[in-house]
Amino acid sequence: MTLSTLLIASFVSSITKKFGKKEAGSFALIGAGLIYVIAFVLRIQNPLVFAILVIVAGMVMGYYTMAMYSYVTDVIDDFYIKRGTRKDGTIYAVYSFTRKVGQAIAGLLAGALLTQIGYVSGAEQQTAEVANSIYSLGTILPGGLLLAAGLILLFMYPLNKQKVNENTRIIESETK
Repeated sequence: MTLSTLLIASFVSSITKKFGKKEAGSFALIGAGLIYVIAFVLRIQNPLVFAILVIVAGMVMGYYTMAMYSYVTDVIDDFYIKRGTRKDGTIYAVYSFTRKVGQAIAGLLAGALLTQIGYVSGAEQQTAEVANSIYSLGTILPGGLLLAAGLILLFMYPLNKQKVNENTRIIESETK
Protein backbone atom coordinates (compact mmCIF):
# COMPACT_ATOMS: atom_id res chain seq x y z
CA MET A 1 0.00 0.00 0.00
CA THR A 2 2.84 2.41 0.81
CA LEU A 3 4.51 1.74 -2.54
CA SER A 4 1.17 2.29 -4.29
CA THR A 5 0.73 5.61 -2.54
CA LEU A 6 4.25 6.73 -3.40
CA LEU A 7 3.69 5.85 -7.07
CA ILE A 8 0.62 8.08 -7.26
CA ALA A 9 2.28 10.94 -5.33
CA SER A 10 3.82 12.48 -8.44
CA PHE A 11 0.38 12.79 -10.03
CA VAL A 12 -1.54 14.30 -7.09
CA SER A 13 -0.95 17.92 -8.06
CA SER A 14 -1.99 17.50 -11.70
CA ILE A 15 -5.04 15.41 -10.73
CA THR A 16 -6.09 18.08 -8.23
CA LYS A 17 -5.68 20.92 -10.73
CA LYS A 18 -7.67 19.08 -13.37
CA PHE A 19 -10.52 17.62 -11.31
CA GLY A 20 -10.45 19.14 -7.81
CA LYS A 21 -9.74 17.46 -4.47
CA LYS A 22 -13.32 16.59 -3.58
CA GLU A 23 -14.03 15.20 -7.00
CA ALA A 24 -10.81 13.16 -7.32
CA GLY A 25 -10.94 12.04 -3.69
CA SER A 26 -14.50 10.77 -4.10
CA PHE A 27 -13.51 8.85 -7.22
CA ALA A 28 -10.47 7.39 -5.44
CA LEU A 29 -12.43 6.18 -2.43
CA ILE A 30 -15.33 4.82 -4.48
CA GLY A 31 -12.95 3.17 -6.96
CA ALA A 32 -10.92 1.47 -4.22
CA GLY A 33 -14.15 0.40 -2.51
CA LEU A 34 -15.42 -1.17 -5.71
CA ILE A 35 -12.18 -3.11 -6.14
CA TYR A 36 -12.56 -4.60 -2.65
CA VAL A 37 -16.23 -5.44 -3.32
CA ILE A 38 -15.21 -7.15 -6.57
CA ALA A 39 -12.58 -9.13 -4.65
CA PHE A 40 -15.30 -10.17 -2.17
CA VAL A 41 -17.66 -11.29 -4.93
CA LEU A 42 -14.98 -13.15 -6.92
CA ARG A 43 -13.54 -14.97 -3.85
CA ILE A 44 -10.06 -14.90 -5.36
CA GLN A 45 -8.03 -17.97 -4.41
CA ASN A 46 -4.71 -17.06 -6.03
CA PRO A 47 -2.61 -15.03 -3.55
CA LEU A 48 -0.72 -13.25 -6.35
CA VAL A 49 -3.93 -12.13 -8.08
CA PHE A 50 -5.32 -10.97 -4.73
CA ALA A 51 -2.10 -9.07 -3.94
CA ILE A 52 -2.19 -7.36 -7.35
CA LEU A 53 -5.82 -6.36 -6.78
CA VAL A 54 -4.97 -4.89 -3.37
CA ILE A 55 -2.03 -3.00 -4.91
CA VAL A 56 -4.33 -1.59 -7.60
CA ALA A 57 -6.83 -0.57 -4.90
CA GLY A 58 -3.96 1.09 -3.04
CA MET A 59 -2.93 3.00 -6.15
CA VAL A 60 -6.50 4.18 -6.72
CA MET A 61 -6.88 5.18 -3.08
CA GLY A 62 -3.37 6.67 -3.07
CA TYR A 63 -4.67 10.00 -4.33
CA TYR A 64 -6.90 10.43 -1.30
CA THR A 65 -4.17 9.24 1.04
CA MET A 66 -1.80 11.91 -0.31
CA ALA A 67 -4.38 14.70 -0.50
CA MET A 68 -6.37 14.16 2.70
CA TYR A 69 -4.43 16.66 4.81
CA SER A 70 -5.03 19.39 2.24
CA TYR A 71 -8.76 19.08 2.88
CA VAL A 72 -8.05 20.48 6.35
CA THR A 73 -6.45 23.63 4.93
CA ASP A 74 -9.45 24.09 2.63
CA VAL A 75 -11.76 23.89 5.66
CA ILE A 76 -9.55 26.37 7.52
CA ASP A 77 -9.70 28.80 4.58
CA ASP A 78 -13.46 28.37 4.22
CA PHE A 79 -13.96 29.02 7.94
CA TYR A 80 -11.85 32.17 7.68
CA ILE A 81 -13.88 33.48 4.76
CA LYS A 82 -17.21 32.71 6.45
CA ARG A 83 -16.28 33.89 9.97
CA GLY A 84 -13.48 36.38 9.37
CA THR A 85 -11.16 34.73 11.87
CA ARG A 86 -8.49 32.05 11.61
CA LYS A 87 -8.94 28.93 13.70
CA ASP A 88 -6.16 26.81 12.20
CA GLY A 89 -5.16 25.08 15.43
CA THR A 90 -8.69 24.36 16.57
CA ILE A 91 -9.77 22.95 13.21
CA TYR A 92 -6.67 20.81 12.88
CA ALA A 93 -7.03 19.60 16.49
CA VAL A 94 -10.62 18.49 15.85
CA TYR A 95 -9.51 16.72 12.67
CA SER A 96 -6.62 15.03 14.47
CA PHE A 97 -8.82 13.99 17.40
CA THR A 98 -11.49 12.47 15.15
CA ARG A 99 -8.81 10.52 13.26
CA LYS A 100 -7.44 9.15 16.54
CA VAL A 101 -10.92 8.17 17.72
CA GLY A 102 -11.57 6.51 14.36
CA GLN A 103 -8.31 4.56 14.60
CA ALA A 104 -9.20 3.39 18.11
CA ILE A 105 -12.67 2.30 16.98
CA ALA A 106 -11.14 0.47 14.01
CA GLY A 107 -8.78 -1.43 16.30
CA LEU A 108 -11.60 -2.33 18.67
CA LEU A 109 -13.83 -3.38 15.78
CA ALA A 110 -11.11 -5.56 14.22
CA GLY A 111 -10.54 -7.41 17.48
CA ALA A 112 -14.24 -7.79 18.18
CA LEU A 113 -14.94 -9.11 14.68
CA LEU A 114 -12.08 -11.60 14.86
CA THR A 115 -13.46 -12.87 18.17
CA GLN A 116 -16.96 -13.03 16.69
CA ILE A 117 -15.87 -15.24 13.76
CA GLY A 118 -14.02 -17.65 16.03
CA TYR A 119 -10.40 -16.65 15.39
CA VAL A 120 -8.06 -18.41 17.85
CA SER A 121 -4.90 -16.47 18.65
CA GLY A 122 -1.80 -18.66 18.62
CA ALA A 123 -3.43 -21.51 16.72
CA GLU A 124 -1.18 -23.14 14.13
CA GLN A 125 -4.01 -23.05 11.63
CA GLN A 126 -7.46 -21.51 11.64
CA THR A 127 -10.52 -23.46 10.53
CA ALA A 128 -11.71 -23.09 6.94
CA GLU A 129 -14.76 -21.24 8.23
CA VAL A 130 -12.58 -18.72 10.08
CA ALA A 131 -10.28 -18.31 7.05
CA ASN A 132 -13.30 -17.66 4.81
CA SER A 133 -14.69 -15.18 7.32
CA ILE A 134 -11.34 -13.35 7.49
CA TYR A 135 -11.35 -13.10 3.68
CA SER A 136 -14.89 -11.75 3.73
CA LEU A 137 -14.12 -9.22 6.46
CA GLY A 138 -10.88 -8.19 4.72
CA THR A 139 -12.71 -7.40 1.49
CA ILE A 140 -16.33 -6.42 2.13
CA LEU A 141 -15.65 -4.33 5.23
CA PRO A 142 -13.04 -2.04 3.66
CA GLY A 143 -15.01 -2.09 0.41
CA GLY A 144 -18.21 -0.95 2.08
CA LEU A 145 -16.50 1.62 4.27
CA LEU A 146 -14.53 3.09 1.34
CA LEU A 147 -17.71 3.31 -0.74
CA ALA A 148 -19.51 5.03 2.15
CA ALA A 149 -16.63 7.47 2.68
CA GLY A 150 -16.50 8.26 -1.05
CA LEU A 151 -20.23 8.92 -1.21
CA ILE A 152 -20.12 11.09 1.91
CA LEU A 153 -17.25 13.10 0.42
CA LEU A 154 -19.07 13.40 -2.91
CA PHE A 155 -22.48 14.41 -1.60
CA MET A 156 -21.90 16.02 1.80
CA TYR A 157 -18.51 17.76 1.67
CA PRO A 158 -19.27 21.27 0.40
CA LEU A 159 -15.81 22.34 -0.81
CA ASN A 160 -15.72 21.36 -4.47
CA LYS A 161 -13.13 22.60 -6.95
CA GLN A 162 -15.08 25.76 -7.78
CA LYS A 163 -15.57 26.72 -4.11
CA VAL A 164 -11.91 26.06 -3.20
CA ASN A 165 -10.73 28.15 -6.17
CA GLU A 166 -13.12 30.96 -5.18
CA ASN A 167 -11.84 30.89 -1.59
CA THR A 168 -8.24 30.95 -2.82
CA ARG A 169 -8.98 34.01 -4.99
CA ILE A 170 -10.60 35.82 -2.06
CA ILE A 171 -7.69 35.13 0.29
CA GLU A 172 -5.11 36.07 -2.35
CA SER A 173 -6.92 39.36 -3.07
CA GLU A 174 -6.84 40.20 0.65
CA THR A 175 -3.09 39.68 0.90
CA LYS A 176 -2.27 42.01 -2.01
